[in-house]
Amino acid sequence: MQFYNNTFLAGARIAAFTAVFLLLATIGAQAQMGGEEGIRIRERVMRFKMARLIEVLDMDEATAEKFFVRYNLSQKVVKNAQQSLDSTINELEKAVHDNNRARIRELSDLSVKKHAEFQDAIAEVFRSVRHVLSEDQYAKFLIFEARFQEEVKRLIMERREKMGDDDSPRKNKRRRDNGD
Repeated sequence: MQFYNNTFLAGARIAAFTAVFLLLATIGAQAQMGGEEGIRIRERVMRFKMARLIEVLDMDEATAEKFFVRYNLSQKVVKNAQQSLDSTINELEKAVHDNNRARIRELSDLSVKKHAEFQDAIAEVFRSVRHVLSEDQYAKFLIFEARFQEEVKRLIMERREKMGDDDSPRKNKRRRDNGD
């Protein structure tokens, strides 16, 4: 199944490649600047995603406004659920490291609950926008959501392969840090 329909394929790949290139160009700075730069990178990816959604779904202005109000509100719930899950997983990891059996059992159960909440939040995104979109737009939206991260990861991997191992941002940072 293709990520984009044939009309958007060439333009989408060029736009995605450009966004990923910009994303990769700032990854080295992220390591040096910490979490703030990471937030900016995620914001850039989200802006790119929003632009692609408008293009792929071929939304008029009124539909786009209704769609993004619902989408953004439900995305906040997804983000909160993801952060809660991440926090629980971090605690579980610490409990495993400390070999705290009672805490491991408690956090394992909580982790399953947090995973379910995260999945429910994602499903709510889909439910919240369904009535705003036509059936075709909704189907394209579901496909887009399923394939977007996969496509970004693929483009990043392609870019890394083209750059070669010696040009990776981490190795370049290590070289600078070591004076190589």
